[in-house]
Amino acid sequence: MSYRDIMMHLDNTPACAARLEAAISLAQRFDARLTGFFVLADPNVQGTASREGRRFVIESAREGEDLFRSRIGASGIAAEWFSIVTPSDHQVSDEVLVGARHADLTLMGQFDATTADGGLRSDMVETTVQNAGRPIMVMPYAGRFDTLGERVVVAWNGGREATRALADAMPFLVEAKHITVVALNPADQPKMRIEAPFADVGRFLEAHGVRKSEYRLDQLVFDAHDIGPADRLLSYLTDEAADMLVMGAFGNYGFPNFARGRLTPHVLSAMTVPVLMSH
Repeated sequence: MSYRDIMMHLDNTPACAARLEAAISLAQRFDARLTGFFVLADPNVQGTASREGRRFVIESAREGEDLFRSRIGASGIAAEWFSIVTPSDHQVSDEVLVGARHADLTLMGQFDATTADGGLRSDMVETTVQNAGRPIMVMPYAGRFDTLGERVVVAWNGGREATRALADAMPFLVEAKHITVVALNPADQPKMRIEAPFADVGRFLEAHGVRKSEYRLDQLVFDAHDIGPADRLLSYLTDEAADMLVMGAFGNYGFPNFARGRLTPHVLSAMTVPVLMSH
C-alpha cells in the first residue's frame, strides 16, 4: 500500500504555504501525483459588497494557483490544479469532501479562528473526516514540519475508527523510525479502562515490515479528574517528541462520560503536530 494520489486543499490563510511544502514533500516521498484544490466561498455573496467580495476571492484563487505552480515547478512531481469559487461555505465543504473521496490521502489545514473570514466552515475538517471514507492529514496552522512521520504516536482503543486509522497510516508507519501505540486509561475508573489487543497490533505492524525494535506498546494511566483524555493525549505527544499523531475520529476512546465526538474537535483545536485521522 502507498499513497499514489494526494490532494491538498488550498485557501487564503497564512498557513497555506507551509501546508503546500509538506504536501510536495509527501508527493516526492511516495512518488505520488499531487492535486492542488482551491475551494473558497464568497462570504459577501448576499450583501452589497458581493461584487468586491467576489473579486477578492477570485484574486485569492489566482494567488493560490501562482503559489502552487511556483512551488511545483522545481519539484519534479506530477501535479494538477483545480479552483472553485462558490457562493456557500456549505458547498465548499461538499466540494472538498468529493475530492477527498477520490484521493489516497488529503491534506487539510487546522481551522484558525483568528484568520477566518467566512469563506470556510469551522467544522469542515471534521465533516470531511467523518464522511470521506479516506484518511485526512490535518496540518496545524502554526509552525513548520521539517519531519513528518519519523516519530509517530498511534492512539489506540481497539475500536473500528482506530483500526481504520492504523491501516490507513501504514505507508508512514513502515518508514517511521519509532512508533508508539498508546491506550489511554483513567486511573480511578477501572470499568472504563480499555482492554486493547496489543498483541494483535504488534502482529499487524510486523506483518507489514515494522520491526519489534521500531515500535512500543504503552498503557497511559492518568487521573481523569486532573486532566481530560484529549489534553493528556496531546501532552503525551510532547513527551514522546512525536512529529505525527494517528487516531480514529469521532470515537470516545473508551470514555463513556466523554461524549462521542468531543475528543476529535478538542484534538483538532489544540493540535501541535500533524494528525492523520480516519473514520
